Amino acid sequence: MYPPTNEFGPAAPDAVWDEYQWEAFLRRQDACAAEYMALVDYYGEDPDAHNLIYRAMGWHHLLTRCKAAPDPQACRRCVRKQRETCSFHAFRRAHTAVRPRKRVYDGNDPADLHDPAIEQALAEVQWKLRYAEHPVRARAVALANRLCDLGQMHEQITEPGAEPFSRLLHYAGRCAGKINAALGGYLPPRERGVVIAHLKIAFGAASSALGWLEVCASAGRLPADAAQALVQMLLDIRDDLVVLIVELRYKLMEVKHQLGGERCD
Repeated sequence: MYPPTNEFGPAAPDAVWDEYQWEAFLRRQDACAAEYMALVDYYGEDPDAHNLIYRAMGWHHLLTRCKAAPDPQACRRCVRKQRETCSFHAFRRAHTAVRPRKRVYDGNDPADLHDPAIEQALAEVQWKLRYAEHPVRARAVALANRLCDLGQMHEQITEPGAEPFSRLLHYAGRCAGKINAALGGYLPPRERGVVIAHLKIAFGAASSALGWLEVCASAGRLPADAAQALVQMLLDIRDDLVVLIVELRYKLMEVKHQLGGERCD
């Protein structure tokens, strides 16, 4: 995906955003998500809730003429006259492209060595080995699961006054979620800025979790041995994140150099 058009930078095939532009964009997206959920709460019971919400959010391309939410399958069942005046139908039709037939690569054609599809397939394999299967993903998920188990075992989640533990759970889950968002799927080299941005947010969440872990341990809400093990898990996660952030920053600099040393904007 190319960086979207907004106040943080241009949208163009040659645009390369740095981590700071992506961080600003992600903060904006978080604000939009909060606004969307508030509108869902406000309009949730209205029969035309989806249109009211999308109009308030400015997503006019998702407005429908029927009472159903935008859905390609439902769109095909609408009567023709209704479809012709439907914003979602027009948007879907304009953005539905015919997929080209896949080539069969047998390895006998020398041109295959420089084929973009082959190069991307190799890059995706390398990404999977280095990033998608990185141990930090499993560590972050194991940490969040361990905290959930401890919370249920000691009834920390539901009992009154459990706010410190709830905050700890929140930041542990946020850390795992951001790591998975960063490393789970392959992104082209020019989009590594968003990967760095997600990893930096995960690092901040891990640091916050360390603080709340100390609060919970001091208040006796966690056994001492469990708290010590969790601290070590968080420190290992942060160490891994620092290594990945530095590595990906270097790779993003290489991309900029390959594009002629152009500024990231």
